[in-house]
Amino acid sequence: MATAPLYRPPTKITTIEIPWIAVVSRADPDWARFKHREIEYEFSRRNFYGDPYHRGAYSGVFDNPLNF
Repeated sequence: MATAPLYRPPTKITTIEIPWIAVVSRADPDWARFKHREIEYEFSRRNFYGDPYHRGAYSGVFDNPLNF
């Protein structure tokens, strides 16, 4: 005995899909640039910037424990 498919009435609500990166970029246009440009240290009123994704906790060196 086959069952009939469930009745799904048409809804008047339409949805759209917006990628999260578009929402973040619209709210903070400099987010992508500042994410890779972080103050590493300050010396004599000068700021020295570094990329935490190339150095530090997020670098590829820490991905493989055999690199130590």
